[in-house]
Amino acid sequence: MGISAKRGSGNGPTGIEAAKGGGEWIDPAKMVGVYRSGMKIHESGPGEPGILKAIMGVAVLAGIGGDQIPDAETERTIVSFINRYFGDLRVAELIYAYELALAGYIECDTRVYGVMGVRFFGNYLSAYKKWLATKIG
Repeated sequence: MGISAKRGSGNGPTGIEAAKGGGEWIDPAKMVGVYRSGMKIHESGPGEPGILKAIMGVAVLAGIGGDQIPDAETERTIVSFINRYFGDLRVAELIYAYELALAGYIECDTRVYGVMGVRFFGNYLSAYKKWLATKIG
């Protein structure tokens, strides 16, 4: 999941792998334009399958499985929370922000305590918005 941070054929490393030397390194601040293109979350509607795919993409990156995966009700709560407080972001940014947090570009706790819920998303997305404000003004 996510958008490749490597230019070229797309056969090489992407995202964090490229930033760690597995391919051509590109400053994450320069990638913001790629991730900020497209429809805003609040424009896509609560039933948008892209949001649910992004949530599951973040779960994969976080190494979440089993009982930590949110049930349908928690998933609806997460989508509603993201729409309300982070609706100005794009769907792709849900994953990009977590990748930046994992890579250490954003200071926040990336661990999941219990079930993946709104606290988890609020933590890293609010840190991402602060980081983003320093990059795009």
